[in-house]
Amino acid sequence: MKKKPFDCVEMKRQAAEHIYERIREMTIEEELHFWNATMAAESAAPAPNDNDAAQWLETPVAQHAPKRRKQQPERRMPLA
Repeated sequence: MKKKPFDCVEMKRQAAEHIYERIREMTIEEELHFWNATMAAESAAPAPNDNDAAQWLETPVAQHAPKRRKQQPERRMPLA
């Protein structure tokens, strides 16, 4: 089997472990403050623009990412 350049599930698990390490010993109040601050920071981030997408497409990761398939129309069985 061909090895992928990155594993999405493993990346998700590593991110979850990183977050868990940060909040493991927090109280409920501290954890709520952490999540509220994280969400506020994300909503304040500037929206990506076409230039950002063009720069990303030039990165090595983007060059190895699988191509998107054209979405197929939904097939339905005719009712008898």
